[in-house]
Amino acid sequence: MNRADDERSAAWEALGDHARRLAGLHLREMFDADLRRSFTFSLELDGLLFDFSRQRVTRETLDLLINLARACGVERERERMLNGEPVNATENRAVRHTALRLPPELRDPEVNRVMERMTALALSLRSGGLRGVRGRPLRHLLHLGIGGSDLGPRMALHALEAGASSANIHFLSNLDADELAVTLNRLDADDTLVCVVSKSFTTRETMANAAAILAWLKRSLGCDDVGAQVMAVTAAPRRAEAWGVPADQVLPFWDWVGGRFSLASAVGFPLMVALGPQGFEEFLAGMREVDIHFEAAPLRENIPVLMALLGVWNTNLMGARSHAVVPYCEALRWFPAFLQQLEMESNGKSVDRRGCALERDSAPVIWGDVGTNAQHAFFQHLHQGSFATPCDFIGFARPRNERFPDHHRMLLANLAAQAAALAFGRNEKEAAADGVPPAQLPWRVFPGNRPSSILMLDRLTPFNLGRLIALYEHKVFVQGILWDVYSFDQWGVELGKVIAENVLKRMNRETPPVDAATQRLLDWLSRA
Repeated sequence: MNRADDERSAAWEALGDHARRLAGLHLREMFDADLRRSFTFSLELDGLLFDFSRQRVTRETLDLLINLARACGVERERERMLNGEPVNATENRAVRHTALRLPPELRDPEVNRVMERMTALALSLRSGGLRGVRGRPLRHLLHLGIGGSDLGPRMALHALEAGASSANIHFLSNLDADELAVTLNRLDADDTLVCVVSKSFTTRETMANAAAILAWLKRSLGCDDVGAQVMAVTAAPRRAEAWGVPADQVLPFWDWVGGRFSLASAVGFPLMVALGPQGFEEFLAGMREVDIHFEAAPLRENIPVLMALLGVWNTNLMGARSHAVVPYCEALRWFPAFLQQLEMESNGKSVDRRGCALERDSAPVIWGDVGTNAQHAFFQHLHQGSFATPCDFIGFARPRNERFPDHHRMLLANLAAQAAALAFGRNEKEAAADGVPPAQLPWRVFPGNRPSSILMLDRLTPFNLGRLIALYEHKVFVQGILWDVYSFDQWGVELGKVIAENVLKRMNRETPPVDAATQRLLDWLSRA
């Protein structure tokens, strides 16, 4: 074991000892012992509040977590990533999604060239100047992708609901024919632009949907040359052109942009169509502000670093197995699903950077829904379940829609109340004082001491959505370093795809071998 390994082991051991000493301490006691705790354990960044005072940590906990970050080389690895060095060692790739968010004058010329083509296409589609095969203006954009090629733009578009564009934007990701049929029923081939988004341009689900859509276009338009109504976003432009996309309607992105980190690239084309180029630049500027904060702020004052450290504390020292994300904002309905992919595909690993089995757990399960709906779904478990699940609450100080201000006040009251109830609970004496009958006391006591953080921004805007996404992106990167895993590959999705090829061939009466359980299922399907 080398010196760095010794330092990491010592840092983890010190945290373990501290966690055992802290185990019996309740959040009520922590707040009683420090009247300024809500100030001490919170950070602000230009209208953004990160309040982690309801986490089960003390000043000593933070000292030990910062020591762990240094022992694991967070500062060194941060510098390597931001300098464009290969940090995705299993594929020998740099990770440079932050370079997409630089101001135009600092961007790589190749990035600017793609941005210019993206802008021209978006403006033409927004204005009605983009014409289809039969001369009609294209009013609908159909975005075909899956995973990082779908969740990011889908989430962001739902969040920002920009209505200035004349184009209507639709998403198709699932291989299920039901979604395909429903989508086509909403569209007219004469005024639909199809955008195929696939990094490799070989993604089976996306290309199967693309083939069906292409056949629909040709059949509906009565011609084979439908290139005027197809475009592509890909790192394999030649494949896209061979498939039938005109070269000037291919928007490239690069191997150094991972799919789940790609929203600032041409993958975000639907967002540019909806927001316009200026709105998209505001979105990138929000991301850039957090990139600068992440790069420059000391670890103790660095919001994404602290988010990462608190997640590690809850998972590895407090025994949490999952993490709930609850935006009190209907517009962020897709945000928990977006984070689910971002975090679990990045850090859901069991092998470390040396190819050895991990000594401790990595990414917890990420899940959630919007408040207040979530309160009537899974909050019973959060408050009185047999184990604690940490939460992130996300809210906005001001509503985007000013028509119903009382609703927004009630929404924020619920957010604050749920965080308070999770932290402090209600004991028997308090329940009795609230009028709970003695016979019901066992069921109406709340243990509290359940950790949560609050991320509060002033208003949901493109700039603030960019900041929110970048916070979680950098959190994921830091946690990958702390857990000693490579965050920018996803080999775990490969095996099922390979087996699916064999199963499909078997279903087509070809002869590749399948296991006995799969063969039994196929036999049943053949008789159904």
